[in-house]
Amino acid sequence: MGGFITVHSFRGGTGKSVVTANLAVLNSILGKGSCIMDLDFRAPTLASMFKVSPEWWINDYLNGACEVDRVLVDLTDRYATKGRVLIAPARTEMDAIRSFAVKDRKWEINALKRLMASRSRLIRELKLDKVFLDTSPGIHYMSINALVSSDVAVIVTTLEESDFKGTRDMIKYFYRSLEKVPLILLNKVIYPDMNEEELKTRFERILGAPVIGVLGCYCDLVRYGKERIIVAEMPDHPFTGKLKSVLEAIEDHL
Repeated sequence: MGGFITVHSFRGGTGKSVVTANLAVLNSILGKGSCIMDLDFRAPTLASMFKVSPEWWINDYLNGACEVDRVLVDLTDRYATKGRVLIAPARTEMDAIRSFAVKDRKWEINALKRLMASRSRLIRELKLDKVFLDTSPGIHYMSINALVSSDVAVIVTTLEESDFKGTRDMIKYFYRSLEKVPLILLNKVIYPDMNEEELKTRFERILGAPVIGVLGCYCDLVRYGKERIIVAEMPDHPFTGKLKSVLEAIEDHL
């Protein structure tokens, strides 16, 4: 049985969406079905990253205008993956972004119900292995909904002090109230003198949560990250190898 994985961050600019997109495609390259839902309605990126413009969007599903199948874009043939790779992008128009900023509590509750209902279709019927929820940075209603509906939460953080301290506080005051223990992924790391295991140990102590991977600050990834799916185009890239280990760690917690 598969599961929902929320990919979260304390702030924007951590590389969260790039990591999420590549994890999903890599999972499908390895022969397992994947889906990515863009729940970052403040700064949606999947549509532009994957260069799609569907008739129906994840916004429409959460608004109750259609069933979840209508918002799924199948990219399996594009990437020639062994497993299916589906995406559910969010609208990028400013009107759509504004409309989600003023949703009321009733809408939030209904959106959570629909998100939970999609699980039956995606996991049980379509038999997808992993559904990745790319949610808004920080603490907002959709990030809460995503966490409540997920089996595993991954927080992407950098080594900038304001980022990892904010991540530490978010875990302490937010995740613990939801009884969630997140998995930590350190990204954009310019390697210091200490080795990777020392780095993991240090940040597990600081953040109070397991560190499942350390991703370097790759110049080509900074340049092409949102324009190219690195795991599909550069299978021998160190980034691809690191993400394989991250996927294994996620599977251990599903």
